[in-house]
Amino acid sequence: MTGKFRLMAMATLTSAALVALPAYGASASAGALAGPTAVTDVSTILDSAPDCATTWTGHDLSKWVKVRNDCGRTIRIKIIIQYNFDSPCKVLQPHKTFFFRYGMASYLDEVRSC
Repeated sequence: MTGKFRLMAMATLTSAALVALPAYGASASAGALAGPTAVTDVSTILDSAPDCATTWTGHDLSKWVKVRNDCGRTIRIKIIIQYNFDSPCKVLQPHKTFFFRYGMASYLDEVRSC
């Protein structure tokens, strides 16, 4: 094995071992796993955009997505792009629009709350 591949193999084995270990002070018994956990549910953090936000997509020289806040309240959204940079978290007041361009080789993955 060359040095580069040996290093990659060690990193893979080390990260796999860390994932298999229980958290500090936690027991791997079934009783300990049945109780409440301190891990935050990811779905509560990464919710999709509200249903009252309207989204359009299109393309000209590049692809674009436009999101309009049709809610009666202020919302925060983030546009997630596959194979390119995501948008920053944007605060949208009611009836305001956010326009975001991304590359032709990229795809709109989702519009989510942030």
